[in-house]
Amino acid sequence: MTLTNNYSEKYITDKIIRFGAETLTNKELLQFILTTKVSQTSAKNVIKDFFDEHQRLNELQFFSDEGLKNLCKDNEKVAIIRALREFSERYKEKEGLVLGQIFSSCMFGNYMIDKIGDSKQELLVCVCLDTKNQVLSEKVIFKGTLNSATVHPREIFKYALNFSCARILVAHNHPSGNVEPSENDIQLTKRLINAGKMIGIELIDHVIVGSEVYLSLAEEKIVEF
Repeated sequence: MTLTNNYSEKYITDKIIRFGAETLTNKELLQFILTTKVSQTSAKNVIKDFFDEHQRLNELQFFSDEGLKNLCKDNEKVAIIRALREFSERYKEKEGLVLGQIFSSCMFGNYMIDKIGDSKQELLVCVCLDTKNQVLSEKVIFKGTLNSATVHPREIFKYALNFSCARILVAHNHPSGNVEPSENDIQLTKRLINAGKMIGIELIDHVIVGSEVYLSLAEEKIVEF
């Protein structure tokens, strides 16, 4: 007997409500989505309530647990939406930066759109490269409002020095979706360039991403690298 035959719909529903859809195995997740049903009337009520206040379906990903309960009114439908969110994350899941893979600004920008473009908070990512522009490591260095008070070059280069890297790429997201660089973004880039020259680690690009587009300060020649 396979795992998909071992657990009832109620068992999986309870597991999602208590522990989250991320705790389901792939088989449990797919079983739940393919076998769960709700009444047409009940579904229509949830759909109406949602679209009365929202326009884009992907806004569901930002609902808190309490928000989902208020929308769905019962645990079964809450579990369904949680499962669908988890399924969408696993379905679109891509490999991270592959060690040894060479990146152009375009490849890097599109990768970062997938990685942080939908984040509701600002994130700054640093990618370390060797002398042949091959990826050594990547990490989210800062979270929250990114300004000169919170983002300091020393934290970025402290991370880079751990890998004895030759160059770095930096990316951060604009939750608004507008990828035009602010004056703060430009000044941060210049500081990173100057600091990198002092310690021998070159910043080769700073990319700003939204949910669908990116802007490379190097490609646009906004800053001289």
